[in-house]
Amino acid sequence: MTAARLTVDPRSAIGPVRRRLFGGFVEHLGRHMYDGLYEPGHPQADERGFRRDVVALVRELGVSTIRYPGGNFVSGFRWEDSVGPRGQRPRRLDLAWHSTETNEVGLHEFADWLEAVGSDLMLAVNLGTRGTLEAIDLLEYANVPDGSTLSQQRIDNGRIEPLDVRVWCLGNEMDGPWQLGHRSADDAVKPTAIDDWPIAPRLLEDVYSVQDAVVFGSLLISLLAHADRVASASLAQLVNVIAPIMTEPGGPAWRQTTFFPFALTSRLARGTAVRVPVETPTIDTATYGAVPAVTAVATTDADAGEAALFLAHRGLEEPIDLEIDLRGLGEREVVETHLLHDDDLSARNTRDEPERVRPRAVETRLEDGILRVSLPPVAWAALALRRVG
Repeated sequence: MTAARLTVDPRSAIGPVRRRLFGGFVEHLGRHMYDGLYEPGHPQADERGFRRDVVALVRELGVSTIRYPGGNFVSGFRWEDSVGPRGQRPRRLDLAWHSTETNEVGLHEFADWLEAVGSDLMLAVNLGTRGTLEAIDLLEYANVPDGSTLSQQRIDNGRIEPLDVRVWCLGNEMDGPWQLGHRSADDAVKPTAIDDWPIAPRLLEDVYSVQDAVVFGSLLISLLAHADRVASASLAQLVNVIAPIMTEPGGPAWRQTTFFPFALTSRLARGTAVRVPVETPTIDTATYGAVPAVTAVATTDADAGEAALFLAHRGLEEPIDLEIDLRGLGEREVVETHLLHDDDLSARNTRDEPERVRPRAVETRLEDGILRVSLPPVAWAALALRRVG
């Protein structure tokens, strides 16, 4: 058993915890939209065709602002295709993912879904195969209340109030050679048989292990530790495609291992991020040399009398005892503990075993402002604290 000492002192403030740090990302890619968020024939489908079980999981995940509609997809996207009567919307070949886009779900439908999950819209514009004029048209359609041709078109399409989009993405990865619109004069595009272009194929459906979740939890710690400069972040993506939520057509929806660090951090991190100095053993790595075995960050909300501590133990072999000095916070009590760990680092949640990996409580001891907790190797933890009195 090894040991580490940590100190939580609100005077070591980093910066505010901005809600946009816990953003998400929805792209028309693979089964993300169709069979993921939207499946009209599913027993859990609402009157608009969106899955209620997925809505509930996204609300639990706690995403604030969701980027849409891509991703690589946006660099070939004609936003006009996604509005107006559904029966009149064109079917397009999506050159980014070699799929067929039906445009059954478009801008209006997605805005309605965002209201159901309680998230704001971050709208991406196509600067790959299109340009400034089309982006200005979309801005007019989405945000001008009335009095113009495109704002009246939005009203005629059933949305009287503007979408009031406050965050915009200008293109997507435009410096990448994989991106539509990024081609040299010598490049040639060869035709592809249309029967290789399915609707909602299974693409990038990665399944994440408990080890992946600990790495992801460590990333969230790093984002909070740089709250003075990181104002916005988006989890790519939300459902089925490199995602924390998985679904099966006509079947269940379940949480991947990476769901838990995001959901817990989004819920518990409030107020101000606080730097947590750590005296810890190191572990040797081939790429980065000696790195701290334990990494941590805290958040404090003085008005609510609440604080949270986020911890990751990156050691591979031995547990570690943590001694955490909380005296700078005043008298506190522990109200929640969550530990993400499994002896099998490859353990993951699947359709057959959707509850294989879940956070569990961890034993703590708090006396005279010193909190003691032990973490197993390769583990992530979140502790919620409340002011006493």
